Amino acid sequence: FLFCCVWSIGALLVQRPEAKERSRFDAFMKQLAAMGTIDADRVSASQLPSRSLYEYCFDVADGCWRSWRSYVTEYVPPASGQFSKILVSTADTVRTSWLLKTVVGSGYPCLLVGESGTSKSVTIGNFLAGLDPASNITLNMNFSSRTSSWDVQRAIEDSVEKRTKDTYGPPMGKRLLLFVDDLNMPRVDTYGTQQPIALLKMFVERKGFYDRGKELGWKNIKDVQMVSAMGPPGGARNLVDPRFISLFAAFEIQPPTNENLRTIYQAILGKHLARLNNSDITQMVGESITDITLELYNAVLEQLPPTPSRFHYVFNLRDLSRVYEGLLRSSPDVIQGPADFVRLWRNEVLRVFHDRLISAEDKQVVHAKIAELVQRRYAIVSEKALADPVLFGDFRNALADPDTAAGGVVLRLYEDLGKYSDIQPIFQAALASYNEKRKPMQLVFFDDALEHLTRIQRTLRLPLGHCLLVGVGGSGKQSLARLAAYTAGCGVFEITLTRGYDEVAFRDDLKKLYAMLGAEDKKMVFLFTDSHVADEGFLELINNMLTSGMVPALYDDSEKEGLISNIRQELTAKGLPDSKDACWSAYVEKCRGNLHVVLAMSPVGEALRTRCRNFPGLVNNTVIDWFEPWPEQVCLQGGVVCGCSANVHSCKAVHLQQHSNRASQLVFV
Repeated sequence: FLFCCVWSIGALLVQRPEAKERSRFDAFMKQLAAMGTIDADRVSASQLPSRSLYEYCFDVADGCWRSWRSYVTEYVPPASGQFSKILVSTADTVRTSWLLKTVVGSGYPCLLVGESGTSKSVTIGNFLAGLDPASNITLNMNFSSRTSSWDVQRAIEDSVEKRTKDTYGPPMGKRLLLFVDDLNMPRVDTYGTQQPIALLKMFVERKGFYDRGKELGWKNIKDVQMVSAMGPPGGARNLVDPRFISLFAAFEIQPPTNENLRTIYQAILGKHLARLNNSDITQMVGESITDITLELYNAVLEQLPPTPSRFHYVFNLRDLSRVYEGLLRSSPDVIQGPADFVRLWRNEVLRVFHDRLISAEDKQVVHAKIAELVQRRYAIVSEKALADPVLFGDFRNALADPDTAAGGVVLRLYEDLGKYSDIQPIFQAALASYNEKRKPMQLVFFDDALEHLTRIQRTLRLPLGHCLLVGVGGSGKQSLARLAAYTAGCGVFEITLTRGYDEVAFRDDLKKLYAMLGAEDKKMVFLFTDSHVADEGFLELINNMLTSGMVPALYDDSEKEGLISNIRQELTAKGLPDSKDACWSAYVEKCRGNLHVVLAMSPVGEALRTRCRNFPGLVNNTVIDWFEPWPEQVCLQGGVVCGCSANVHSCKAVHLQQHSNRASQLVFV
C-alpha cells in the first residue's frame, strides 16, 4: 500500500533544492505508517527503509523492500558497437523501466515528465525496443509547435489497417504503441486549445476519431496504446489540458545525480580503455577523466546559461554523451599514451561545448576551465594536451582508392592531424578531386576555414551526426558542407525551389532522398538552408527527420511494399522476422543510419531563435558550429584571388559590390 501511494499520489512530486517535495511526502508517509526504519538494500516488510521510499521497490515475490540499485546489472557494450544503442543500467533507469513495464503491461497510457536530458526518450526507446516484435509495433512521433491534429491523425491512420467496416487497428494479434515525445510543444490556438492534444484526448477516451472525408464517419481504433514524454511548461512548451493528463499514469523523472552520471560514463569509458590495452592511460586518466568532464559540464551550465541572444546555450546529457562518443573513436594505433588521450578529450569537449559559443568572452570561459582542469589533474602532459591548434579527424586517407587498399577497405583512423599547414594540402587535394566530379568550387583555405571543415567532417563521420551551421550569408557554410560531405564519403541532396513549391512538393523530394538512403543504400547529406524555408511547415518535417529519422506518413502502403522488398530478403537471409512491420522498421533504421542533415542558417533577425524554440530537434539533435565574421587573413588572401587591392576594407567592398558575379563562383571560407 505504501509503495503504491508513493507511485500514484506522490509520482509527480519534484525534488529540487528549492522544493524538496518528495522528501516531505516520504517523511509524511513514514509518519503515518509509524514503523521502524533501517538502512539496508533489503528491508523486511515489518520495517521501512531509512532512506527515501522513492529509492526502493516493494518486491511482492520476496515480501520485502529492495533498493532500486540492487537491481542494477553490469554494463555490457552493444554487439553492434553503435553508441546510440548503449544503455548503462543505473538505479534511475531501472526504476523508470519498471514503471513503464508495469503501466504499459496493464494497458494504461503512460507519461514521463522531466527536464531535457533526464533520459526520458532514451529510456522509453530502449523499453519499446526490448518488447517482442512479434506482438508489438512502435510508432514514434515528435511534436513541435507546428504539429497539427491532421499530422497526428494521418500518422496513426498510416500505421493501422482496416479490420471491419468502421474498425481499424494494427495487424491482428499485435499492439501498436504510439510514442509521442515533446507532448506539450504544439502551440495554443486562438481558443486556448492545442489541436493535437484535443484529438489525442478524444482518441484515448473514446478509442477512435472521425474520418475527415466527406461523410465524417466514426473510426474505431483498436489495440493502440500511448506512451509519452514531455518537459515542464516554459519557453516553447505549453501547459497541457489537465483533463488530458488525467488519462495517463504520469511520473516525474528526476535529473540524474553526479554519482549516477559518473557511474554511466565511467562504465562506458572503462570498457573502451580495456580495449585500448594501455596501462599508462588507464592509470593516469581512467578514473579521473569522467570527474573533470562532469566538473567542466557543471561549470558551463553555471557560467553560460541561455539568454535571448544566446538561445542555443542549452547543454544537457546529450552533450555529455557526444563527448564520450568521440572518446570511443580512439584506437591504440594513434592514441599511444596519456598525453594523446587527454588531447583527444580536449578536442571533444571543445567541439561540443565551445563551437556553438558566439563571443570571445564566452569562449575564453571554456578555454580557461579546460586549461585549469588539465594543469591541475595532468600537469605532466599539459604542455602537449593544451597545444594549439587541436585538429582531430579521419580524413587523411579520404581520397584513397579502396581497390588498392588492403582487404578492399580504406583504414580511416580518428587521429590528431597536427597543424593547419598539415591539413591544408589534404583539403586542397580533396577540392581538386571534388571539382573533377562535381560543379567546381573555388575556395580560399585560411585557418578558420580549415577549422570549420574539420568540425563538420568530424560530425558527418559520426553515426546519426547532424550539423547546424550558423553564420551570415557568404560565410561559406554551404561550400564547406559540400566539401566536408565529399571527404566523409557522402553524397549531397538539396531541394530546388520553384514557383508554387509547397509541402506536397517537399514531401516528393524527400521521397527521392529516402530512396537513395534506403533502396540504394547511399550515405547522403541533406543540405537545407534558411532560403529553402518556403513554408515554416517544412521545419516540422526536418524536426522529425532529426529526431526519429523518418517523416511520418511519407509513404502509403503500396509505396512501402515496393521499398521493403530488398530489406525482406536481407532479413530472411539473417534469420530475422520478415513481417511487413519488421521490414519497414528495418528500412527506417537503414535510412536513419545513412542520413546526415546539415542545416545552414543565418543568425540575423529573430527567425533562427523562433525556429529553435518551436522545433527543439534543431538544437537537441545537432552539433552546432557558429561561424565568425571573416578575419583579415581571408580578406588579404581574397584580394589576391579577386585581383583587387590587398587592403582589407577595399577587398570586402570590391567583393560585395564590384565583383558580385565572379564572387558567385569564388567562395571565401
